[in-house]
Amino acid sequence: MKHTHTIVCAATFLLLGANVASAAEERFVAPFLAVSEEYTDNVFDSKDNRRTDYITRVRPGLTSKYQASRIQWEAAYNLDYRYYARKSKTNDISHDAGLKSSFTVVENFLFLDLADTYKRVSLSVLRDDTAASSFANQTEQNIATVNPWLLWRPGQKTTLKTGYRYIDTRYWDSAGINKYAHSGYADAIYEMTSKLNLLANYTYTNQKSADNQRFDKHDASGGFKYSYAEKSYLYGNGGYTWQFFKDMGASRYLFWNAGVVHDFSLFVATLETRRQNTEDPLSTSTRETSYVAKLDRAFERGSIGVSGGYTEYEYNNRQATISAGGNKNKSFVGLNGRYEILDGLTVNASATGEKYHYAAVTTDNYPYRLVLGAGLTWQMLKELALNLSYSRVSNQYHVDNNAGGWYTNRVIAELKLVF
Repeated sequence: MKHTHTIVCAATFLLLGANVASAAEERFVAPFLAVSEEYTDNVFDSKDNRRTDYITRVRPGLTSKYQASRIQWEAAYNLDYRYYARKSKTNDISHDAGLKSSFTVVENFLFLDLADTYKRVSLSVLRDDTAASSFANQTEQNIATVNPWLLWRPGQKTTLKTGYRYIDTRYWDSAGINKYAHSGYADAIYEMTSKLNLLANYTYTNQKSADNQRFDKHDASGGFKYSYAEKSYLYGNGGYTWQFFKDMGASRYLFWNAGVVHDFSLFVATLETRRQNTEDPLSTSTRETSYVAKLDRAFERGSIGVSGGYTEYEYNNRQATISAGGNKNKSFVGLNGRYEILDGLTVNASATGEKYHYAAVTTDNYPYRLVLGAGLTWQMLKELALNLSYSRVSNQYHVDNNAGGWYTNRVIAELKLVF
């Protein structure tokens, strides 16, 4: 468990190196360097400890892609160094990495998928604190996945995928709960027609975590996907979960993932709902239920979108509920747009309003949060881009004023050179 992310990356490089000479079809590597300067009037995103600071940020990194007959690989990495001129924080060095690779071990039968992500995330699943601060209420998250699987074809229109999945999740220098899980699964797809697929799944999971909680979980589900027109489709998948905690009883519940996407030519409408287990840094097992509606319109030189929804987070056992502060939910509405003023010059803007409900109410649980953002991107040269952005995050007791609350303003200017 301790070095799973290192093992995933090393295995990917070894498998890649062993096959590079065979049949390289596509290879892409792009190093880059980004340098930015940020002004913030509330570096800790705090009501009672407001401090302004100027943050110099340096991000050297690279993106790469490789594809051959038996290998697919996509990777991105950057070192992230931040210097705080007024010493609100020191030694702020983090990493941002993503790896996704797939290997064909035995053609048309045995496959191996490897994945790894490392990034800074909010400790709270309810709200994204990365929008207001570069470090406050956040943690370094690393999730490594090893997934060997077999592909079976029991019938002309039926495919069956069986496999084992190991997921190692850890958090650095925070209250995040490290955990690892072993899963065995079977996914079946039956192509009834060219437009209609029937789906079925069974998954068994055994998870252990650093807070000494363990559980066994069984998930069984069935569903469909129906493409009734070009760029328009309907899908639905539903099932039941049996989750058994060691010495803590059981949790049983329905889960689902359903929605419709319809292209009206002038705009695309999306309605979707799902209930699933979600990764929560502060809980061993958290259930997320969401309902979302979106309208998106694409123009020749830009796009505009509006969205709204409701999400609730429930803890699947009593101990997690107490330690994480109780169940909670939020409603939100959002608006975003992008427009290319001139070739290489693009402006964007967004506005989001969120309303929270907490089971455990404290003086710090503000019910409203407003997030405003605007940006300008100038592609000065093919390899050089200038990005300017402004954001304001306001935490309020009332939707129409911020009396008694607090806000954070951030202005960032960044130059990015791709070699």
